[in-house]
Amino acid sequence: MMQSQHPRLQYVSVRGPGPLTKALAIVAGAGLVVVGLMFSIVFAGVALVVGSVVAGWLWWKTRALRRDLRDQMARMQGQFESMRTPEGVGQRDRDTETIIDGDFIRERAPDVDGTRRH
Repeated sequence: MMQSQHPRLQYVSVRGPGPLTKALAIVAGAGLVVVGLMFSIVFAGVALVVGSVVAGWLWWKTRALRRDLRDQMARMQGQFESMRTPEGVGQRDRDTETIIDGDFIRERAPDVDGTRRH
């Protein structure tokens, strides 16, 4: 009998990596982890500095707006305090004849003779 050797059917012996290859893989992996951590720490530091600079710049640029808002709130608070009565309702604005009573504001109608009483 003649044995035919088929060219595609060749057996290749595959062995696992040796101990030196395993040790080199562990060292290379640990080195990559250390380098990655170093870059991430540097990136976090740069992001913190840039973020602080941008926040400081925005704080500086909006200082006039914050001052104007504080002044406006103080004026509004003063107007509110001047309109309050001890009971908190029934206050009358003498200049405009606006009556602020409870939940609504209304204009006072003139009397029959066309004058307004105070």
